[in-house]
Amino acid sequence: MPFSGLSAVPSRSPKLKGHVFSVSDHSVAIEMRDLYLECVSHLVRDEAFRFHVLMMPNMKCDHFVVSAGDDPEMDEAVERMTGKAVGPMDCIAVLGDDVLGMLRTEDEMTEIVVADIAQHVNRLWPVADRSSGWVGPHLSLAAIRGMITMAHPILRSMSGQSEAAQGIMADTLKDMASHMYRYASVDSLRRENGPAVAAVDQICKRVAETNGEYLSLPVRITDIVDAGRTLLSSVLDEMDVRPVGVI
Repeated sequence: MPFSGLSAVPSRSPKLKGHVFSVSDHSVAIEMRDLYLECVSHLVRDEAFRFHVLMMPNMKCDHFVVSAGDDPEMDEAVERMTGKAVGPMDCIAVLGDDVLGMLRTEDEMTEIVVADIAQHVNRLWPVADRSSGWVGPHLSLAAIRGMITMAHPILRSMSGQSEAAQGIMADTLKDMASHMYRYASVDSLRRENGPAVAAVDQICKRVAETNGEYLSLPVRITDIVDAGRTLLSSVLDEMDVRPVGVI
């Protein structure tokens, strides 16, 4: 991936202010940028999909991903700085100090990349339909992240399949509770939307049992989406009460 000594976005961007940094002072950041890209290549291989990784080593907030078309100004900035066109399926990862500021192992970086890929895929091609309301995107994200994680032999064995699945479930329920009410707890989510919790539980159990719906990494985006839709449809069809995001 082409690298520029400039920041990820020019100063006119409403999201970030541009600045110039010295390449020689950020050898760790460059190494972690390269590791991030390497992890992407181990997880996804798709000619129609490109990951544009931009460095903001002095950015102290969490790194973030932007899907193509979300922010036209961001797309234009990336094209100017990398010389690469931003395609309709592309993802832009803006990496800050939280990712670039310390040396990480490949396994640690892979976990970060899995979450970023899942967020991007879920944003452009959610595997849940609209019938589940606001619950749907959360179920979709759990399915996508769970499949990629469990398809990776190291990630699923690091803490055991069951524990890895439980970690995904805990993160999903926390996000769903925050969506339901600003300061809601997971306990209140369990009381008020039990079917949604049950659906997340079944998704996580299923991806653990099937090693990520039998996906083989690196995988095409379309294969992730197709497997996710089959997984979620199967889980919901087996439920007596389907989850609906109406509180």
